[in-house]
Amino acid sequence: MNLVELQAGSMASRLAEVVNRRVGLRSADALRKVASSLACVEHACRLAYVERMIASSPRDRDWVDFVERLLVHETYFFRHGAQIDLLRQDILPRLDAERRQAGRPALVVWIAGCSTGEEAWTMAFLARQAGYSGAVGDVVPVSILATDLSEKSLATARQGSYDRMHGLDSFRAIPPWATTYFGGGPDPKAWVVPPSLRGSVRFQCHNVLDAAPVVDADLVICRNLLIYFDQAANTQAQKNLVSALRPGGVLVLGPADLPRAGGLEPIGTHSATVYLKAARGM
Repeated sequence: MNLVELQAGSMASRLAEVVNRRVGLRSADALRKVASSLACVEHACRLAYVERMIASSPRDRDWVDFVERLLVHETYFFRHGAQIDLLRQDILPRLDAERRQAGRPALVVWIAGCSTGEEAWTMAFLARQAGYSGAVGDVVPVSILATDLSEKSLATARQGSYDRMHGLDSFRAIPPWATTYFGGGPDPKAWVVPPSLRGSVRFQCHNVLDAAPVVDADLVICRNLLIYFDQAANTQAQKNLVSALRPGGVLVLGPADLPRAGGLEPIGTHSATVYLKAARGM
């Protein structure tokens, strides 16, 4: 390895450490992505670029643009169908019953790592289908805050327009009972979020390693994000997620995620598990 390669590796390692600390990406993944990103910077400018990134604030435009190139934006409607069924058939009606008993106006839901918004709109749709009382047309009132670190993804989420493409598009997992709702529309090439769902969802830029943006949430969902984190970041993120829940609230992690925070009780079915936050005093 020559001197130039050693210098390039050192620069990438320094910047990858900052990415790991600020964003939570596993060191090996951060190093690989940072090295790929630095390869696009003119060699004579790389050291200055690295120094500028390291010295920047997480809110600086240069840092935001840099991190954007490192993030994964893969998502789609009704992802992980077994969890969706559990939410629809059990968790949402259960939480809504508690809401009614407590006299609260709406369920508070936080979706962390929402990417381009498909998961948030899926939850808004489920709430319209999961009325507790059994009355025809009954709707579970929800206030959904969906957050992500990617401003580009959030812009897509707010726009709420999704192209229909063959293969791995946003519609690859629509269940039969939802095809009518997601299959129609005036534009056969795209699905646009209807006004009936828009009022229950808002989007916000947020880093899951920072303090939770909500308190006393009934439901917190963070799926397919923590798999990219190292153990320390995963643990910190889960502490923040659990801190957002009210006692008796429910945390939904990705199927591959293991709970790392205390005070959680697994509930669910043989094919899907979520976690109940223990009541105070337990």
